[in-house]
Amino acid sequence: MKHLTKYLICITVILSCYSCDSNDGSSAGDTSDTGGGTSETGGTSETGGSGEVPGLMEIDVTSDGVVSFAVESYFSLLRYGATQKIYNISSQNVVVIIRIDNQSTDFDTSIFVYLFRDDVEEAEIDNWINNQYSDALYPDVPEPASMYKLIEQSYAIASSKFINHTVEEFGDEYDNYAVQIRVDDVIEEGVYKLKGFLADATVHVQTKGVDE
Repeated sequence: MKHLTKYLICITVILSCYSCDSNDGSSAGDTSDTGGGTSETGGTSETGGSGEVPGLMEIDVTSDGVVSFAVESYFSLLRYGATQKIYNISSQNVVVIIRIDNQSTDFDTSIFVYLFRDDVEEAEIDNWINNQYSDALYPDVPEPASMYKLIEQSYAIASSKFINHTVEEFGDEYDNYAVQIRVDDVIEEGVYKLKGFLADATVHVQTKGVDE
């Protein structure tokens, strides 16, 4: 009888140990599965890989209907000033302006995106644009609802080529260059996506002022 009792106790102990090992294995497996799920969540980093960004206004200065022109002369004795390349996207009430300084062959450049309210008329935006290079002939035009200046890292001078040297009526002189600017895709979070493009312009680098 004593031998039978010892035998039953041994069986009970063995079964108890096996149950402990089995529970530890399940706990480790659950932790491993949880870790795997957390790792897979990083897949959302692929969002934004598409060319279009949902919810943002897509601005494309090369699309049909966009009016673009350059301004190189102003109301001054100097024949030329800074070059402005202007893009009027009337279908979206958007204006993009590239300004290239003409004081050196560094071609210092600034790029601005102007957004107007939906209720502003096309003629009013035209008048606002005219004010950017005239003597403000239209004093009562609506101002842009917002303005964004692109960071310098988003564009660069792609090329520049010397054209010729000119001497103007009042003695001012210029080295004239054909300049191309590369603009990358630019996203203003929650507002717009500007599609990248190339802009060609003529810049008249002033080498001498007017005769006194």
